[in-house]
Order: sequence, then structure tokens, then C-alpha cells
Amino acid sequence: MSPDVLKSSISSMIGGFCFLVVGLWMVKTGSPVLIHNYHIAQIPRNRIPYVAKLIGFGLAVAGVGLVLAGIIAFMFKIPVSFALPLVLIFFGISISLLTAIIFTFQPWS
Repeated sequence: MSPDVLKSSISSMIGGFCFLVVGLWMVKTGSPVLIHNYHIAQIPRNRIPYVAKLIGFGLAVAGVGLVLAGIIAFMFKIPVSFALPLVLIFFGISISLLTAIIFTFQPWS
């Protein structure tokens, strides 16, 4: 196995694990500690834990995608992963970003 593939797979798994842990923590606690203040300034207090849980869910999904990408890169000895991990990473980041955008700008008000 080449050193580049090994570095790529290990860094992807470590980064994914970090995203997964932080995301699951946010889902469990509903804590907005890691969300910028300007994202939650316009949100009613009773909705903030809900927003934090949605953003945490997106981070957790992206973390699973990164871990899968690292595992696939390690198993098949290629630095580029397959479609499923990339879809999960994109889907997770999209959930987090859309939640922040929608609840920050509140297009319905």
C-alpha cells in the first residue's frame, strides 16, 4: 500500500470520526455551542435545540460518509472513494447548511 493511500484513508477516518462524535453530541444534547451566534440570533429560544439537532444530524451523516470513504480507500487501496460515501458527505453537509440558511434568513417571515 502506498503512503498516500494510507494517509488519505487514515485522515478521512479520523476526520469522519470527529464529525460523527460532534454531530451525535449535538443531536443528543441540542446544544447550540458550536453554531455561530448570528445563525441563531433570529431563531426563537424554543426552536434553538431543534436547529442544533438538525445541524448535528447533518454533521453525523457527513462523518459517516468520511469514515466510509476512509474504509473503502483502505480496503481497495485507492485514494479516491466510491459514490456512496461522497453522496453521504454531500447530503450531510447540505442538511447542515440548509438548516442554518433557512433558520437564519427565515424566508417565510
